[in-house]
Amino acid sequence: GSLVVGGRSLSGPYTITVIGDPATMETALKIPGGVAATVAGDGGNVIVEEREVAEVSALHGPLKLEHARPVS
Repeated sequence: GSLVVGGRSLSGPYTITVIGDPATMETALKIPGGVAATVAGDGGNVIVEEREVAEVSALHGPLKLEHARPVS
């Protein structure tokens, strides 16, 4: 298993910081056959930690749409 971000393959271990309701995200991650199961199948594990602050240290512009079109 690998993680590709912006067309670049990244080597683990990975830390992914997300913003949203922790209980909802944890439930979604643990859906049978979902993200946590896929990660476990590749020998990894998913740990959900609730934090008060999430620091964003890098941003990039919007990606060029190749196959999708915006819906108005």
